[in-house]
Amino acid sequence: MRPQRYTDEMVKEYLDKGYWTKTTYADLFERNAKEYAQKEAFVDDSGNKFTWAEANQAVNRLALKLVELGYNKDDTLMIQLPNRVEIILMRVACEKAGIISIPVVRTLRHDEIGYILKLAETKGYVGLWKFRDFDYWQMIQELRPGLPALKNIFFCGDEIPEGGISIKEVLATPMEKKYSVDDLKKRQVQVDEVAWIELSTGTTGFPKVIQTPMALATSVSPSHMAKIKMTGDDVACAFAPISGAGRGLARFTPFVAAKGVLMEHFDAEDAFKLIEKEKISIPMVVPAQLAMMLQSTNYTKYDLRSLRVFQVAGAPLPPHIAEEVETRFKCLVVNHYGGMDAGSLTSVSADDPVEVRRFSVGKPHPGNEIRLLDDNGKEVKHGEVGAVYFKGPTSVGGYYKDPAMTKEAWGANGFNMGDLAKFDEQGNLYIVGRKKDIIIRGGFNVYPAEVEAILVTHPKVEAAAVVGYPDPIMGERACAYVVVKKGETFTFKEMGAYFKERKINLNKTPERLEIIEKMPLVADMKLDKKVLKEDILNKVKSEGKAS
Repeated sequence: MRPQRYTDEMVKEYLDKGYWTKTTYADLFERNAKEYAQKEAFVDDSGNKFTWAEANQAVNRLALKLVELGYNKDDTLMIQLPNRVEIILMRVACEKAGIISIPVVRTLRHDEIGYILKLAETKGYVGLWKFRDFDYWQMIQELRPGLPALKNIFFCGDEIPEGGISIKEVLATPMEKKYSVDDLKKRQVQVDEVAWIELSTGTTGFPKVIQTPMALATSVSPSHMAKIKMTGDDVACAFAPISGAGRGLARFTPFVAAKGVLMEHFDAEDAFKLIEKEKISIPMVVPAQLAMMLQSTNYTKYDLRSLRVFQVAGAPLPPHIAEEVETRFKCLVVNHYGGMDAGSLTSVSADDPVEVRRFSVGKPHPGNEIRLLDDNGKEVKHGEVGAVYFKGPTSVGGYYKDPAMTKEAWGANGFNMGDLAKFDEQGNLYIVGRKKDIIIRGGFNVYPAEVEAILVTHPKVEAAAVVGYPDPIMGERACAYVVVKKGETFTFKEMGAYFKERKINLNKTPERLEIIEKMPLVADMKLDKKVLKEDILNKVKSEGKAS
């Protein structure tokens, strides 16, 4: 299936200019099985271990089983698993069989799962019977009457409910003796075709469903890897979900036959144990996980010398978190910028100066065009703030079965990220906030991300979020929500004195402070500002201060 947005001209341009190659992950698995047959490829903390030869054999057996069950080219199959090796094996098996996989995080439940399965007319579902007190088999059975296309339910692990298909049994069956592996080449997903359907996260309503082409991953992965100097000697680990911010493990490791480690459920001390055990050099995390690791005082009990660089995604990275991680764990922190609806835009490099790594999101990946536009659609000068628009070879294919939404989202200038940013003279991009989050205080634009970046450098502050609230005179004012470090206190007076000491424009100093125990989070551990906005609005209304 060709992505909605991709024209013959686009495909030719990106291939001719070398932004894309025709290599797929199925090709990389085949190569690695021949050249690195006995090298360990993937392990997880459920006890699964595969060499590259074993991983490729497993992929072939799963792909042949799907064909045997009657799956056709461009059929869809949902994978809802915690971080286990089977996620990667099944994704590549789908690719070989010409099937579009739908990887989703394990926290989605009836409404979202039912909506996606129905929309995509999904023929198969892969999961665990039960995990962390939730019965996935029961959920699927309750949804099944409204899903006539759903035929097969595959399960990992030893416990398989009656009517389910055991992946373990499929992997133990020599399907290659019954069918020709070479015949899969005729069905295999190509670089300019949709390989995955992925989901955006949100706080209300159903997720948006996005076409992700093979070329997005195979073009951006070498760029990411070059920026962190990843080689086959590295050991990468997905602490974040493979179906979310940890997807880099599945995308990067096959290129250099590096070992990939998957952590099923994140716990800071367990993460330290895993780093020591597997000699992990590149953990893939979200910022909240880094914060949890910093809060653990037991890290000194473990040998963490293998750490080289933390690859961070999924949410904005507070500069003070990066600084503490680099100081404590003696390694680098590399952040990047993108969006599930858009693709991967930029990344910082391990070679960038510390200020660039701390405060920017780096430079665009090869071929990407990023424009910063003012409210009149004109490009702003270097150093000035504009809305971020993006297009290029690492972009997604549009919204699944929704050409109207795709056309609206991808205009002549590209995709509007909804963010405000500025470029420095070296071409590094600095995000200053969300367009919808701008606080207009008496005609002065206050960008929350800028203010938050200042707040989190205070030695007493663990985390900070800034939101606007209505004011009858100024129009809006800024409120800072702050989580203080354990054993500390932080007052409004201290906050004001700190901003004055830093010589910050008075308009950027929050006019209200709320101390909270923890930040509200949504899927993938992203900050949920909607909760904070509702909280401050309720507070000012009860105080009779709202306009």
